Amino acid sequence: MLRLPKLGDAGVVFVEGLVAGYSHKTFMTRIGGSFKCLTVVVTGSDLSLTTSFPYTVFARDLDIEHLIPLGKILKVEERGSIVEVEFLNEAGLPAKFSLRLRKAGEFVSAMRAKAFVSP
Repeated sequence: MLRLPKLGDAGVVFVEGLVAGYSHKTFMTRIGGSFKCLTVVVTGSDLSLTTSFPYTVFARDLDIEHLIPLGKILKVEERGSIVEVEFLNEAGLPAKFSLRLRKAGEFVSAMRAKAFVSP
């Protein structure tokens, strides 16, 4: 399980809980995903996607928990309340996930302010 930064931690610039999202890794991760069980945190150095128990049991299979250094983020694209994030995974391969955020604009602004991210 990933360590989730807290809102009061130094360097936290964005936090939103109860987020829905899914990985584009496989067909099963696209249809599985999560419905309002993710917490998204942007710090000065990382983007973290985490779940809480009991969803952590399925997090690995659904590819929904990530701790991504901002330098590995390739693209952030806002499409209404959906934000698609492309990044390099631990193996250095391109990966992608989609998030349904209530504060999509704030998330995109935070990501662009903290990393070189193409629109």
